[in-house]
Amino acid sequence: EFTLYDRLTGGQTLDYFANLRGGVERAYQASLIERFEIDPSRRFKELSKGNKQKIGLVIALQHRPDLLILDEPTSGLDPLVQQTFYALLRETVAEGRTTFLSSHVLSEVERICERVAIIRDGRLVRVDRVEALRDLAHHQVELRFSGPVPAAVFSDLPGVSDVRTEDHTLRLRVAGSITPVVRAAARYELLDFVSREPSLEETFLAQYGSDTGAGGAAGGATGAGGTEAEVA
Repeated sequence: EFTLYDRLTGGQTLDYFANLRGGVERAYQASLIERFEIDPSRRFKELSKGNKQKIGLVIALQHRPDLLILDEPTSGLDPLVQQTFYALLRETVAEGRTTFLSSHVLSEVERICERVAIIRDGRLVRVDRVEALRDLAHHQVELRFSGPVPAAVFSDLPGVSDVRTEDHTLRLRVAGSITPVVRAAARYELLDFVSREPSLEETFLAQYGSDTGAGGAAGGATGAGGTEAEVA
């Protein structure tokens, strides 16, 4: 959890860092406070995790740095505030500035990054455009039927692997489109269908090994020259 000076209010905290850094436009600071819906009169120690996170983001953004380095920036933020944050990152790109971020959320990296770098055991093992993540990702799919279903019906489908059955439940992994799986399942009496997108950590552990040396954090960079993600 983001921690700063408990006795200061949110506004005093922002002003402290603005004065420490210098060059902060007060109008821009005020607009960030408004967009993140921050109450600057509340003491920092009284704030929820999400509101503390918003204070941290304003501190990082308010002086319009040429390079932003953010670690799990959306942790603790509700979905609406996340959208505000993504909009601010897009504005950062439009102004020709760059952002590096660390995130375990694959959908977040896909949304705001253009390139990804993978670090394993302290070594850079892959640098590619973020579209390449989709080639690595495998959906975890669970299907529950009213009766037995032959596993071969699904194991022969394109992109399907690791097919397991237990009673009338079938579990499998799917790379790429899950449409063939849906069509095959529709031929039987289906009681439940669950498809889970793996976390970024699961994706890269599956790709590069599951030993303890393999990490799973993802980072991204957004800038005039493009967006780059880093996975450690």
